[in-house]
This record gives sequence, C-alpha cells and structure tokens, in this order.
Amino acid sequence: MQPLKPRTQHYLALDGLRGIAALAVMVMHKGRWLYEPGGFIGHAWMAVDFFFLLSGFVIAAAYEERLRGGLSVPAFLRIRMIRLYPLILLGMLIGAAWPLLRIAAGDYLGPDAGPVLASLLRGLLLIPAVKADPTGWGLFPLNGPTWSLFFELAVNIVYVLIARRLTTPRLIGIVTVAALAVAAMPFAAGLDAGAQGATFWWAIPRTSFGFFAGVLLYRTRERWAHLVPGAPVWLLSLALVALFVVPADQPWTPAFELASVFLIFPALLALGVNAPSTPRTAAFCKVSGGLSYPIYALHYPLLVLAGGIIARRIQAPWLGLVAYPVVLGLCWLAWKTYDEPVRAWLNARTRPARIAEPITT
Repeated sequence: MQPLKPRTQHYLALDGLRGIAALAVMVMHKGRWLYEPGGFIGHAWMAVDFFFLLSGFVIAAAYEERLRGGLSVPAFLRIRMIRLYPLILLGMLIGAAWPLLRIAAGDYLGPDAGPVLASLLRGLLLIPAVKADPTGWGLFPLNGPTWSLFFELAVNIVYVLIARRLTTPRLIGIVTVAALAVAAMPFAAGLDAGAQGATFWWAIPRTSFGFFAGVLLYRTRERWAHLVPGAPVWLLSLALVALFVVPADQPWTPAFELASVFLIFPALLALGVNAPSTPRTAAFCKVSGGLSYPIYALHYPLLVLAGGIIARRIQAPWLGLVAYPVVLGLCWLAWKTYDEPVRAWLNARTRPARIAEPITT
C-alpha cells in the first residue's frame, strides 16, 4: 500500500508529464505546417485535455483547503493571473511581431497594420475572436494555443466562485454532465474542438470535464491513492507519447479518443501521483515542468517567427529540426529572464505575505 503524500507535497512526476505533453504540442504544430494533413503526431492535441485534468488536480491540491479556510476570490484570481498572464502577454507581442515586421518591409500579403494591432489588443485583453478575424484562424489568431489558456482562466473563475459550496455530490454531477457532452463531441464537432469560433461552445464541456475530473480525483485520493502503484516517470512519458502518435482518421478513432480522455489520462495521473523519485528524475521533472508553460504559451508565435526567418534558407524536413532547438532555447530564456523575474516582482508587490503556488498551465 502506498502512503498518502501530505497536502503540501509537490507532485513532481506530473510536472514531468506536463513538459512532455507541451513538447508534443509543439512538434504537432510544426508537423502540421510541414507535412499536411495532420502532421506526424496526429493526436498530440489531446495534450490539452491532459492539461485540464492535471490543472484541476494541482489547483485543488494547492487551494481547496485554503479557499475553504478563507482565501478570498480576488486573492485566488490574482495568484492565477500572475501565474498565467505574463507569458500570455509575451506570446501575443511575439505573435504580432512577424506580421508587423513583414508589413514594415513591404513583404506581407495579409491585412494592414490596423487589423493586426486590433487583434493584438483583443489578445492582450483575452477577448476571443468568435467571428472571423482578418489576421488569421482561431479565437486568438496571433497565438493560437491561447484559446485553452482563456478557458483555463474561465474555469478557474467558476471554480473559485463555487468552491465553498462544491460538495462532492455536486462535483460528481458536474463531471457527469460534462462527460455526457464530451462523449457526443467526436460525433459532432470532433473532440479537438474549441480553438475557433465555430466550435467555441464545445470548449465549455471539454474544459469543464477535464478540470473538474481533476478536482474530483484529488478530493477522492484517500480512497484510491494507496491502492495505485507508482510508475516511473520515463514509462509514463513513453505511454503519453504513444497515445499522441496513434494515427488519426481511423474507424476506431472516436472510441480511442474517448477512452484516452475518460480512462487513460486519469490512470496516468493516478500512476504519476505515486511515481518513485530519484535525484535524476526529480531534476528532469523540475526542468520539464518549469519549461512546460513557456513552451506551450510561446511555441506557436516563435515557430512562426523562427520558421519565417529560417525558411528562407532551409526547407522541410530540416526546417523543423532547426526550428525546434531554437524555439526551446528561446523558451528557456523567456522562463529564466522574463517569466520568473516578472512573477517574483508582481508577487512581491501584490501580496501581503508569500503564498506558495503550483506550476500549472
């Protein structure tokens, strides 16, 4: 039987898995651009569903008791905004840089600077483009993955508003209703929905199921954690990657996707909770977790920028091999020289006392 970790324990293995998932999303996006259709890691978009699940579990672990003990709604939202917004801001600025540079150089076939700046303003204010945006595709054309961060903040707001009244039966009810809607998605908009205006409303059950299922897993962990063996981080990482590389557009694809979201992702989380730790795996998980959010928040505009510059001299498939290490290096630089210092500065000036926060996306 596995002993329960104390409530203050950081779940390092989950950090490590989050970094692997973020890398998979980055590879997927560049792969889609270079090798249509679908790239070569066709199910990496399911990482978003894994992120929502992890987020619910980690947020509940860090804040559920404190919310019941008096942590105010504004204080919680301040913590979350400080955690998420600095990289959202940087990602939007980088996303606007490439079209504005091309407009200045007279080498741009898209809209002029006005629509680009308007899209930038909407992105900075986290206002999704539900209707068509001339600057590009999706709710946030300058940095596509921001759509899931928008819904992450939205579900955080819902959670903090209802946390003190969220009994376990009510939580089970929310998860059940959201699960029923998610079960219909592969046969309607598709489970990979929510990133654009046409599928905007489908993101609500998708986000709600993942997040509140994570909260439910944390709240009920006393019932299952001691029964679940721990699995090594490397094995869990391989399992996660194996799911992402499963081919899409197969007759059994809907069943596979629903099984991943409803069964396999929760199982990976449960196995990660009790994952054995060594100095080497702890170091890997710390770096992987720390890089996960910069990679997710910045990789898309950085790939556009780096790809636009590098592609003038290097073509696929070498373009991806060159762009990936460049983008990873820039994400590391943003993490260490921008994200961490900015959050430390904001925390020092907005909190009366230091409050520990988890690293979540």
